[in-house]
Amino acid sequence: MIPYYPVALDLRDRLCLVVGGGPVAEAKVEGLLAAGARVTVVSPELTESLAAVGDQMAASSTDLTGTAPMISTGSSSCSPRATSAR
Repeated sequence: MIPYYPVALDLRDRLCLVVGGGPVAEAKVEGLLAAGARVTVVSPELTESLAAVGDQMAASSTDLTGTAPMISTGSSSCSPRATSAR
């Protein structure tokens, strides 16, 4: 059986959550923004490029409301820090 993963999604104006702030997250965010998504990144640290993309804010559980899909790129637990790119 072939495991299914590749998908084509219409993410225009959809809120997407990326967990992690390193180089992998940076690449994911670039792709999501290119697809027209609104992206929120939650990570204890951000690359310079991610930090420059959006406004930084404290994260709360309400930041997760309405997000789809979520992409996890971090290898450790995340503290409550987020950046949002619109």
